[in-house]
Amino acid sequence: MGKYEMLTKHIDLFSVEEFQSDECLEIMKNFVKDTRAFAEQNHLTGYSKILDIYGINWDRESMGKADATKLPADAICALLIGLVRAEEIFGGVLIDFLKKGIVQSWLVALKTHE
Repeated sequence: MGKYEMLTKHIDLFSVEEFQSDECLEIMKNFVKDTRAFAEQNHLTGYSKILDIYGINWDRESMGKADATKLPADAICALLIGLVRAEEIFGGVLIDFLKKGIVQSWLVALKTHE
């Protein structure tokens, strides 16, 4: 199992068709659960500091524009953790980023670091 497989295994689960199905909510819940577990297991609590290092603000616009292909794995993980945290606080962010393909692009970029 690759270091980031707990997260990257979700790449193929987020297809466009899934957003119209009853399974979408369950898939998103599993992704959030796995992202939280990954953060806990790897002691990743300073995601906002990591984002700052790479000039990414913890907001929809800045995170949404982040080019994960040019970021190291810790920054991509910080994006994912920050996204889950934003979803918990504000709601609707995760589905928005999924529909735009942002989460998928982050996961694909993360997979290159395995």
